[in-house]
Amino acid sequence: MRTKILLFLILLSANVLAQKINEEQVPKDVLIGLETIYPEVKVKSWEIVEGNYFAIIKVDGQSGKAEITPNGKWLGSRFPVGEKELPSSIVKYFYDNYKGFKITISESVEEPDDNNFYYLKIQKKGINQNENGELIFDLAGNLTKSTAPEIVTEETKPDVAKKDDTFEEDRPVKKSKKKEVEENDEEVDAKPEKAPKTPKVAPTPKPEKSTASKSKKNKNKDEDEDEEDSGSTSISDVPALVKKIFDKKFPRTEDVSWEQIDSNYIATFFFRINDQKAEFAPDGKLVSTTTIMDPKNIFRPLENYLIKKYKKYKVVKAEKILYDRNYQKLFPEKKLKNYYYVEISMKVKGSKVPQINKLWFDGVGAIDRVEEGYTEDEDSGDNDSGDNTKHDKKFKSEVEE
Repeated sequence: MRTKILLFLILLSANVLAQKINEEQVPKDVLIGLETIYPEVKVKSWEIVEGNYFAIIKVDGQSGKAEITPNGKWLGSRFPVGEKELPSSIVKYFYDNYKGFKITISESVEEPDDNNFYYLKIQKKGINQNENGELIFDLAGNLTKSTAPEIVTEETKPDVAKKDDTFEEDRPVKKSKKKEVEENDEEVDAKPEKAPKTPKVAPTPKPEKSTASKSKKNKNKDEDEDEEDSGSTSISDVPALVKKIFDKKFPRTEDVSWEQIDSNYIATFFFRINDQKAEFAPDGKLVSTTTIMDPKNIFRPLENYLIKKYKKYKVVKAEKILYDRNYQKLFPEKKLKNYYYVEISMKVKGSKVPQINKLWFDGVGAIDRVEEGYTEDEDSGDNDSGDNTKHDKKFKSEVEE
């Protein structure tokens, strides 16, 4: 009976905190703020919680909830993500380290300044279990924060024994430890015999590699002018405003290089834990951000599609492209949408050259289009059509329409 009363009170308090309202009751600033972030949003319903407005939305076919202040400032959005849609590294980390736990909440979270991440709430299995915690992963599937219980592994088990070290003086075990120390001393005395081997392990190979890589780069520059053709540019050639906005959005970056394509400037750099690219307009506006994904650890829906579609393949390139929301708003006619891009390599019978397939996926990981590159048979040279790509049926029908 007490359990039923407690459950009733919890549900009652939740209803009091979250008050459903009609769209007519939502301030104009709030509506404008939501449309600024999601130009093509579909709003199912509205709620107000502790003064802030929550919109139950659907964006690119994905349902979620966005929080906005009364003055129209967007605070963030949460989109439920099924376990099958999580990056494989996140699922592996959870099952490897939290046996006996279950995932109660898994979400994709979007916050201002492109602070996007995956959020998991876990709880120990069983009735009336209070042991729980939160795990936060970046878009590449790397753990960045945890409030979950400490992981107990074989490496951490010796720490428990260390707690009893203060009592070892009263134990005869200490004698065996002395023997171990004596044995270790004998091993130390024997080590000088191996000393002549140490000169063989010299740190000289590393400088040789770096020198070779440098000479390789210089050689490429001398042999070709590819960098000039592709629009590669030095930092001094990048407009000051572009560099200023870049430094503000991506502080403490490493290995930054710039190139110019058409009128835009593209920076390639290492930020936090990923290699990334950022495209800027000449006036400093951020156009898009590209995250270079680990080919062995791609977004789960992409991996599921590849497994079903192809028997044997190797992912050679994987990227996630996010367009800046302000830029999307400035140019709605371009219909810029976030997407994933993947290239896979496949062996072809009768050819030493592998086939490279190019695939585009939408923002939630659904296949958009495919370009299947195919190689000519070494024995036949009758492929003069000039069309080196094959599109899937869905994409072909969309183009013909």
